[in-house]
Amino acid sequence: MAIDFVQAEPRMEHRQQGFEPKGDAFVHIYSKDEIQSLFRGCGLVGLQVGSIVLGKVSYGEIRRIFVFACHVSTVVTKLDLWWRQAE
Repeated sequence: MAIDFVQAEPRMEHRQQGFEPKGDAFVHIYSKDEIQSLFRGCGLVGLQVGSIVLGKVSYGEIRRIFVFACHVSTVVTKLDLWWRQAE
């Protein structure tokens, strides 16, 4: 699983929620710690969290928190396939 989240600042510690100042969209900004807790709570493993640049605009870079994780059953299945090939 790979998902990107809005990143408000470089250290990925900021969190907030609310409507956009000039729009109707409700936005929830998660901190890195919140994202890690959420993914681990869902039984996901191999969790990798980092910052990426999604693009550049006139006022700077658009940064996102990129998260990659696997479900335990996926890891077990891949290990089982590897083990069978080694026999």
